[in-house]
Amino acid sequence: TPASCYMPRNAIVFLNSREKVVGYIEICFECRRTRISSKQINAGISCEQKFEILRAYFARQGIKYGTSD
Repeated sequence: TPASCYMPRNAIVFLNSREKVVGYIEICFECRRTRISSKQINAGISCEQKFEILRAYFARQGIKYGTSD
């Protein structure tokens, strides 16, 4: 059962050509919820596998905060 904490420790940040933040997807792996900054961003259908794929990807990139149990 997912927790109800929503304390996002990770995000996917979208930058424009001038490296200005134009959008983001906040991710809380603990309660498995997200928040999207704009309707222009389509995060697709929420599913259990997506969180595990993202967690593994972040960990492979060396991002430990928020991805380890």
